[in-house]
Amino acid sequence: MMVILCVSRTGVSSAQYVVLNGVVGQSVAFPDAVKISGTLIHEHEPIGDVTGGQFRGFREGRVQWNSATGLFSISGLKVEDSGMYALLNNDGRSKEYQYQLNVGVPHLGHPSQNSLETQLLAIFRKRININDWRQACVSMHSISQNAMPGS
Repeated sequence: MMVILCVSRTGVSSAQYVVLNGVVGQSVAFPDAVKISGTLIHEHEPIGDVTGGQFRGFREGRVQWNSATGLFSISGLKVEDSGMYALLNNDGRSKEYQYQLNVGVPHLGHPSQNSLETQLLAIFRKRININDWRQACVSMHSISQNAMPGS
């Protein structure tokens, strides 16, 4: 049985974020660089900080920062790493980037092209805004209703 939870924030119609997909045990890199000063935040909690080019990470050493590229990454992904992330870049002009990280368990079989899993992955791989997300939730609900036995 698959449970799909769609959450939307009212009043945030122009918020955009990048969707990142990871697999348990693997690593994921956030695509925007911090060279001198910035913070990586997960669900309102700082998990990595760069100040004056010096890195301080949290999460049992699983959060890294590459000083050559400026990219933050998380290794040894866990399902509980899923969620919203923000990268506050204070290199010169302050800028904020947002990400939705989805961490899944490796799929042992090959999903069919029309399976619910394949359609959900296609939705999550896009760079979307909140209005697209609402539409995706409506689409997923429709897909899941059609996938139910007896539909």
